[in-house]
Amino acid sequence: MKLFPFIIFLISLGVIVFQDFKQRSISWWILPVTLIAYLVYSDQLIDEILNSFLLNLLFIVVNLLVITIYFSIKESSLVNIVDSKIGLGDILFFVVCAFIFNLPSFILFFTFSLLLSAIIAVVFKTKMQERNIPLAGIMSGILFLLSTSSRLMSIDFMRNDEWMNSILL
Repeated sequence: MKLFPFIIFLISLGVIVFQDFKQRSISWWILPVTLIAYLVYSDQLIDEILNSFLLNLLFIVVNLLVITIYFSIKESSLVNIVDSKIGLGDILFFVVCAFIFNLPSFILFFTFSLLLSAIIAVVFKTKMQERNIPLAGIMSGILFLLSTSSRLMSIDFMRNDEWMNSILL
């Protein structure tokens, strides 16, 4: 992996963390910068990335459909979850992450990030001035730590699930 694009990738993740925690929104331009930096430093073949992306995108769509159906049933009318339940920036960040992970790692990352976000929301409920949870910021922070750990330990936590098998089996 190349060092300069990796540093740009980490900086862009840091920008997302900062913006989402400070403003509860992220600038649109940081998402393509993050994705391009990852694609440049990644050693993965484009076919592998695209195959994983399509599976991960399907996972995202199913999750968003389930959330939409849940809130639509709960409120007895069709609910547009974008900007009322989840931000567009969060959804677009999910899409960027869909390029970065293989399916098993993405499901683990996605689930862990949502659980950690829920825990942070409960723990800091009284201290949070806004009700919105900085989901993209929390996920970016986790991805920053995961990417740094991967680089330092020479283990690809995002695309190689061998490390998961050794833990689970």
